[in-house]
Amino acid sequence: MNNMYANEVKEYFVKEQAKSDLTIEKFCEKYGLLIRSFFRWKMKLEKNHTLERDKTNLGKSRKLKEDMLKKDIEEYPDSFYYERAKRLNCSKMTVFHAVHKFGFSHKKKQS
Repeated sequence: MNNMYANEVKEYFVKEQAKSDLTIEKFCEKYGLLIRSFFRWKMKLEKNHTLERDKTNLGKSRKLKEDMLKKDIEEYPDSFYYERAKRLNCSKMTVFHAVHKFGFSHKKKQS
């Protein structure tokens, strides 16, 4: 069974469950819905009042420009990857891969 439902159908099910005297478990069993999916729909509706995807925040960047990273390394030479990631709005693994890709990583000399 394909469990892809239109947003209108999801909203309809959430509203119908609120009107009915059935528990969520019984309601989902009656209509053949997955309980976890139903809870996800309900939580999203309560939070955003809509099931539409929020496209304003598409996530963090996965690529860094060499000049941006070089400037950050010069300004903050002793920063950890997670600190750089926060400043550059990306993940710490993105910083890790960029540092190694551009050759900014080097082993410290032992004295």
